Amino acid sequence: MSIFRSRMTPSTVFLFSLLSPLLFSTPCRGNLPRDGGGGHCVWYGQCGKNPDIPQRDLNCADSGPARPAVAIETLELLDRACPHMAQQLREESGEVRLCCDDEQLRAMVDNFAMFPDKLLGRCPTCLYNFKKNFCDLTCRPDQSTFVNATKIVRGKNAQGLSNF
Repeated sequence: MSIFRSRMTPSTVFLFSLLSPLLFSTPCRGNLPRDGGGGHCVWYGQCGKNPDIPQRDLNCADSGPARPAVAIETLELLDRACPHMAQQLREESGEVRLCCDDEQLRAMVDNFAMFPDKLLGRCPTCLYNFKKNFCDLTCRPDQSTFVNATKIVRGKNAQGLSNF
C-alpha cells in the first residue's frame, strides 16, 4: 500500500491546468535589461498583449531601479498579495521599493484568490511558498539578481521580452 494518496480531483487537476500557464510564465515588452547583477528591475508594469499569445499580458521591460511604493493603495495591495515582502522591505530599509505597479499587484491578488482552496488550501506552507515565489518574481527590488530576460517580442506598439 502506498503512503501517498492523491487528493486532487479531476476538477482540481483541470483548474490547475488552466491556471498554471497564466501563473507560471510572465513575458514582458521593452528593452533587455543591462546585466543580471546588482539589484535592479527587469520589468515594471504591463504594456500590452503578447502577439504570440494574445490572451496573455506582457510586462514592460525596465532595467531601472525599483520605484518607491508610497501610494496607500499600492501598499494595501502589497499587504494583501505579498505580506512577507511588505514586512521584510519595511524592516530592512523603512522604505518599500518595488519592480511592479498597482496593476500587477491587483492581478496577483485576483489570481491568488482564484485557486488556493482547491489546490493548496490543505497545505498552508505550500500556499505561502507558492505566493512568495510569485511575489518575489514579480515585485522584488533586486529582480536582476535572479531573473534574466532572454528574448525580445515585437508587438504593434512596442517590443518586449517573452523569456526570462
